[in-house]
Amino acid sequence: MRHLLHSLILTVSLLVGARLQAQLPVAMTAKIDTIAAKALADSGTPGLSIAVIKDGDIALVKAYGNARLEPPTPATPEMRYPIGSVSKQFMACAILLLAQEERLSLDDPDLASFLR
Repeated sequence: MRHLLHSLILTVSLLVGARLQAQLPVAMTAKIDTIAAKALADSGTPGLSIAVIKDGDIALVKAYGNARLEPPTPATPEMRYPIGSVSKQFMACAILLLAQEERLSLDDPDLASFLR
């Protein structure tokens, strides 16, 4: 579960380049800040970036902690993080959802060549 949370947090960081369109209530932003701080403390992850989507618009883009430890560099929403292998789970999930919706077939030879 912890790895899924980290993967989700890293994935939503892809949205940080977009402009804010909606606003979150101050109490909600404070709750998100608390959750992010706890996630950093519990996981030992040095930093993270998040984006919150509300009614189809970006409502919050924020970074927490450090993007680099040496030299210490605070995380910013504009930073890009290396995601390594954590994106494979999301790709597999997306493929299975598309197959469930019959928008592609798992037996499609083009899919097999794409995944190699």
